[in-house]
Amino acid sequence: MALNDGQDIAGILNPAEFGMSPEAATAALARMTAEFAQSAPTVADPAPKPEDRAKGAEARAKLEALKADPEFGKRFLAGDAATRQAFDDLTAAIAAGGNEADLALAGLLPSNHVDGGDGAPLRDMIAAVPELREAGVPDDVIKQVLDDRPVSRAERAMTEQLLRERMGNAEWRQKLMSGDYAIKRENLLMSVILASRIEGE
Repeated sequence: MALNDGQDIAGILNPAEFGMSPEAATAALARMTAEFAQSAPTVADPAPKPEDRAKGAEARAKLEALKADPEFGKRFLAGDAATRQAFDDLTAAIAAGGNEADLALAGLLPSNHVDGGDGAPLRDMIAAVPELREAGVPDDVIKQVLDDRPVSRAERAMTEQLLRERMGNAEWRQKLMSGDYAIKRENLLMSVILASRIEGE
């Protein structure tokens, strides 16, 4: 699913946030699905080499550790050339090992970054990640959303069936409306699948 315009993605994917009835939520999901099915397919970047992916993952881990180091932050803000070079090198390794979704998950906005394609600007992707994580969405699913990765027809059908069953359960609906964390997370994950494109369409 493409994210755009800096919208509250977690809120968009969770109809209970807007007080929608199960029927209205189902209609909204159907509308979103139709819109995404009609949108032009995204042109994928060439897949990174396995060694670049490994270097990118290692660089992301190193950068996360450095971001938590107050001394590194002080040196970076003070304009220390070696610290800035280390940051730039790690950012470049992350970018080479993946795509904008990888940068967003790492919370990185390179100073020379230029947004491309029809998806959301990288800045908006970065802003969406903490909200999705707070809602309990794992990083692999967030990456699927940010990459606008399609789902299989079988996965879509199973999710539609599960959603019908859940919406037919009054206790589940009540928990959803009252903001139960686990139920909201389940609803959000179903919404992600239902809002995704279907493979081959």
